[in-house]
Amino acid sequence: MIGGLDTDHTLCTMLSDACQAVVISVDYRLAPEHPFPADVVDSLAAYQCESLFACGIDPFRTLGEIDAATRRALYETAAAQLQANLGRWRRETLRGGLAVYGRERQGCRECGVGIRTTKQGGQGRITWWCPRCQS
Repeated sequence: MIGGLDTDHTLCTMLSDACQAVVISVDYRLAPEHPFPADVVDSLAAYQCESLFACGIDPFRTLGEIDAATRRALYETAAAQLQANLGRWRRETLRGGLAVYGRERQGCRECGVGIRTTKQGGQGRITWWCPRCQS
């Protein structure tokens, strides 16, 4: 594999604009430094951001700070999003596309505030979130 989120963002944006479609470019760790299932875990990060948004959860909260009912809703939302997108080329978590993943600096589909990104965790994975809807 050649490239990644940092090197191919402009290309993906141009493809999305030209095709009038959502392009998801998922960054993931590669072997041999990061053996299976690291790549699968990383590719699911898109749904992590989307399910946190759908549940209105701040992505910087620890799991211990989230009550059991909210955690259950989060797991059920993530499972439903994954199930709904099985076998689909164009991923959707909201009508018309994705809520936050890959939408840095674009307006939130719910409130209009710009979507933000930051690297998070030991692997430096990118997290997308809406600072108003997920506060």
